[in-house]
Amino acid sequence: EVASGSDSEYSMFDNDLKFGVEARKNRSQDEQQARNLMAGISGRVPMLACQMDQVKQIPVMPVEELSTHYYFRFSALDKPGVLSNISGILGKYEISLKSVNQKGRKTNGSVPVVMMTHRALEADVKRALKEIESLDVVGEKPVLIRIEDEAQGE
Repeated sequence: EVASGSDSEYSMFDNDLKFGVEARKNRSQDEQQARNLMAGISGRVPMLACQMDQVKQIPVMPVEELSTHYYFRFSALDKPGVLSNISGILGKYEISLKSVNQKGRKTNGSVPVVMMTHRALEADVKRALKEIESLDVVGEKPVLIRIEDEAQGE
């Protein structure tokens, strides 16, 4: 008989745990082998796994060559000529506007100006926004969101 708390008691308990873990591993391997035999295959690829020898390099287009629609939001002073300045810079870089919307009206301060474009090149958009950002009539950094869609025209 083993006294409670002795080293012998713990080592017997540890052996039981180790045996149980090993038995589960072996049972799992046996189950996998049985499934393979029943399916008539020698090995299966685990779900969500890939075979690296089948992976191919896909060329990535430089972001500057991307042509898509854009959403811009500017914080601009509410005074005459501001929209003309901004749209003039966009036109200089061949960026055509689909819609323009100015929210609110403040006599002293900035208002949000939202613009949607037709397709434009990313490189042109970045150059135009950099120039627009430097205008005294534009407050915060402009917001740009790419609008990716399936439509090829426009």
